This record gives sequence, structure tokens and C-alpha cells, in this order.
Amino acid sequence: MNTEQKNVYKNQIENGELTINSDRNLFSLNFISDLNVQKLRLINCSNVILNLKDTLTELSVLNCDIQKATVQHMSKLKHLHFGRNINIEISEISHLPNLKTVDLTACTIKNVDCLKELNLEYLGLNYNRNIDINGLQNLKQLKQLFLSSCSLKDISILEKLTIEELDLSANAGLNLEPIKNIVSLKKLSAWGCNLKNILFLQNLTNLTDLNLSRNNYLEIAPLRKLTNLTTLNLAHTGLYEAFALKTLINLQNLDLSNNNLFEIEDLSSLNQLEKVSLEGNKIKSFQALEKHNYFHQFQINEQKERTPQDMIYFKRFTAVKSSWNSICKATNSLTQLKLKLEQNHKVIQQKVQDQLQKQQIFSKRILTLFTALDNSDQ
Repeated sequence: MNTEQKNVYKNQIENGELTINSDRNLFSLNFISDLNVQKLRLINCSNVILNLKDTLTELSVLNCDIQKATVQHMSKLKHLHFGRNINIEISEISHLPNLKTVDLTACTIKNVDCLKELNLEYLGLNYNRNIDINGLQNLKQLKQLFLSSCSLKDISILEKLTIEELDLSANAGLNLEPIKNIVSLKKLSAWGCNLKNILFLQNLTNLTDLNLSRNNYLEIAPLRKLTNLTTLNLAHTGLYEAFALKTLINLQNLDLSNNNLFEIEDLSSLNQLEKVSLEGNKIKSFQALEKHNYFHQFQINEQKERTPQDMIYFKRFTAVKSSWNSICKATNSLTQLKLKLEQNHKVIQQKVQDQLQKQQIFSKRILTLFTALDNSDQ
């Protein structure tokens, strides 16, 4: 690499962090040791060779076709991300005692043997199908574990861990019974697992964030005991009623979209609700939510019935998403709400205003030109 190229990257360093994106001419990383870089991100740099020196504390190599993680000598590394490097050889990771974070998303990893002696707090293994997770039971310091879309069938080795966040989404047919003993769990994602019975959740009373969406015909009665929940996603679960949610008085964010709900009276006791999504249902009245003090975002896109007139009750609303509805029938109600444009709508509004202004300027110029022509003819 010549001096000019090195200076280009030097000028991109901010707070010790350098990101290099889609540089097909980058082959060697020797120059990094000459720069004040502690955090390096390489994205779509398919020709690069990992010949780095022991200066980094954080390394991200994303979608770079790296075949081997040559990192054995990098003892200062605390955070390592090798996402989307298919068939990468990761055995050298076992020699990095200071690692706290490892992300190997979509790397076609087959086992985790090289990780079992580390003191990891965060481990991302999403999209590694048919991975053997034996060895994870040794990660006693682990707090966050991501195993989405891994074709898992048995997770019994996880039950003695003290994980606080766990993602098991899109593992169809997975038996989640073993997690009933992970009472430390605060955040759980298990969407798309073909769940029917969720009795295993009853003991997980520390949960604050739960995603069970896309589990058809889910029986939600066991949720009654999870009174610490603040965020709950039950979209696409075939619900006909929400009685089991009456006790969840700390809920702030609730997604019940794309179900078969006709009434929502059971939500009237959820006084902490700030945001709710009820799109794709058959709800005829929203008056049950009238007295919610904190309620300010409401989503009813694509209701299977017309938009209810009682939206007038929600004068605290700052956001209403109601596309694919007979919204014209509720126009009078909407005018009494204190709505604000979302950021993407503000951008569109500004572009429209700019275009109109350009058209006005153009029209004035044309008018001036014709006036001048008329005067010259006279």
C-alpha cells in the first residue's frame, strides 16, 4: 500500500476506529500497525489477508471470504466478529483469553469446541445450520446467546447457564422445555418454532422482553405469571382473545397483529402501554384503551373491518399507522389527534416541498421570458 492510500485510511479513523468497506484492492493489513487503530471493521473485502499485529481490541471481518481466522497472536482482542465468512476455520480463537464477544453469524460452523474454554459474555451463532452446540455448557460467564436458524433439536445442555438474553427463533420443532430452569432469562426470542404449549415459561418470571410471534394456535394462558414483561410480541399466533394478558400490568410495547381478535376489552387494565400494534385483526372498537395515560403510538394497518370511529378517544396520539383501511370514514376523528409526521414521512414531505418550489421558480422564469418576448414584439 502506498503512502497516499495509507493517508486516506488514516483520515478516516475516528476515536481509534477504522471501517474499510468494499475495497477489492486491499490485500495486506500491515499498515494498520502504523496507525492509531484499536477497532477495525472490514466489510466485503474479499482479497484481504489477515496479517494483523497485536494492536487491536476489536476486530470485525464481515463477508470477506476469509478461510482462516489467523488471530492466535492477537491477545488483546476482546470483541471478534466474523459474520458471513462461509466455512471459515476458527480453531485459533481458543488462544484468545481476553475475548468477551464472539459473533460467527452465518459462517457454517459445525461445532464450538474451540470456544468452550473462553470467558465469553456474548456469543452469536445465528444461521449456522446443524451446528453441534455441545461445549456451550462450559461458558459460565455467558449472558447473551444467539442460536436463531440453527436447526436445533436439543438444548438441554443450556439449562444450567445463567443467560439473560437468548434467541432460539426459527428452530422449527425445537423442544424448549429445558429453558424452564434458566430463571435468569430477561429476554427471550422464540418466534417461528412451531410452539403450541408454553408451560415452560411459567417459572421465567424475570422475563421483560418476549417474542413468540409466528407460532400458530398458541395457547397463551401461561403468560399470566410473567408480570415483569414490558415488551411482548404475539403477532401471527392465531389468537381469538387476549384474556391471559390482563395481569401483565407492566407492558409498554405489545404486538397482537395479524390474529383473529374481535374485542380488546382485556387490554383495559394495561395502563403502562405506550405502543400497540393491532393490524390485521377484526376489532370493532378501541374504546377499551381510552384511559391509558402513556399511550402514544397505535398501529392498525389492514384491519379486516372498517376503521373505528372511536379513535377520537386517543387525543394523546403522536403516531397512527392505519394504511389499507377505510380511513376516510374516520377523518373527523383524526383531525382531533395531535399527530406528528414520522421521520421518513418528513423526508418525503421535504422532497415534495423542494420539488414544488423548483416548479414555482421554473414557472416564474417562463412567465418572465414570455413577458419579455411580448414587450420586444411591441
